[in-house]
Amino acid sequence: MNDLSIFVICCRRGCRLAAELMKGPRSIEGADLPQGDISAY
Repeated sequence: MNDLSIFVICCRRGCRLAAELMKGPRSIEGADLPQGDISAY
């Protein structure tokens, strides 16, 4: 849904906060986040 918002949160405050917001096992590992975009940043 709001993958972009979650990605921005991950970049600024950390993937842990984003994982807590999503409350998902995949988000904790970062599977939900686009690895390609992270590499670009």
